[in-house]
Amino acid sequence: MDSGLKGKVVLITGAAKGIGRSTALAFAREGSDLGLIDIDEENLSTLASEASELGVRAEYAVADLSTDEGMSRGVEKILQAYRGRVDALVNNVGAGKIRTFDQLSDAEWDMTLQLNFMSYVRACRKVLPIMRAQGRGVIINNASDLARQPEPVPIDYSASKAAVLALTKGLARSEATNGIRINAVAPGPIWTPFWTEKGGFAVIVRRRPFLFNLARPDSM
Repeated sequence: MDSGLKGKVVLITGAAKGIGRSTALAFAREGSDLGLIDIDEENLSTLASEASELGVRAEYAVADLSTDEGMSRGVEKILQAYRGRVDALVNNVGAGKIRTFDQLSDAEWDMTLQLNFMSYVRACRKVLPIMRAQGRGVIINNASDLARQPEPVPIDYSASKAAVLALTKGLARSEATNGIRINAVAPGPIWTPFWTEKGGFAVIVRRRPFLFNLARPDSM
């Protein structure tokens, strides 16, 4: 089946590992050219090589997506490589830690929101003028089921993902008349480094199972 994705330019943030990596390779198998952005240069480079072996072009930029400067630099590098063209944006970058409400400082709240929410705002701000000029485009925002059904921990992560859903709905309404589709996905638990790496959610949940309702199939 022809998915219509061959030759499309897809920009993916947080592409180096986990959902971002799998998303990138899925687009590559459909023939899409990739613009990959992440702070993890080693895994980003490996991913670009794997995508290239599938017969597509894969450009990447190493950037700290929790900052306005990092996002601007990363997106600009990709746009320059593709002469200002982008057909789809996948906002995927995000992180979370196991901390209770009382353990969270203002700085930690800000850090979570800068990476998990403001990075999405900034990426949309960069690509929307291009998509409007093209009269077409797609933006997919990676949220979480915790946006709609938050747990006590991690409350900052849940709040940032709820903000992503609000941003998605608002932009979807405002940009529909410009030929731009904007949607969000809200994954439950997916066996990625977010869960499995040292200090990841899977280790913590095994030690402190009261933090999540594990009987609920859609709990994170």
